[in-house]
Amino acid sequence: MPAVRRLSSTSHARSDGWQRWHTDHISRHASAMAPETTIGAASPVGSQGEDLGKTIESKEKNILKATVRSLAADRPENAISTAEEMIESAKAVSAKEALEIGLVDFIALNLNDLLRQLNGYSVQLAKENARCIQQMQR
Repeated sequence: MPAVRRLSSTSHARSDGWQRWHTDHISRHASAMAPETTIGAASPVGSQGEDLGKTIESKEKNILKATVRSLAADRPENAISTAEEMIESAKAVSAKEALEIGLVDFIALNLNDLLRQLNGYSVQLAKENARCIQQMQR
């Protein structure tokens, strides 16, 4: 089943969960953001928000960037390099910028808008032919 994630204005990446949250968002079959949101600033910090030592920071950044490259392999090269910059230098982008570089697929005002945009959108599922997302009835 296709997986979709929408970043809403109430979505937050806590300091102890940013790694899971950002990689989860980029790995979805389709990704959307609300117009007023941003994504990024994903440089690693300690569980209390403190800076990491130089060696640990380097290790964390490199493993995270490799994970992003793997999860976002089907996204444009510019999207992948921007995601790596989010980890390496805390870059952040607006929803419009994320859409322009292919980091996300849609900007959606709300769930109904997202479902409307997803209607007929094709995704590639592992070991299966492309499937078409059909609009759900509410």
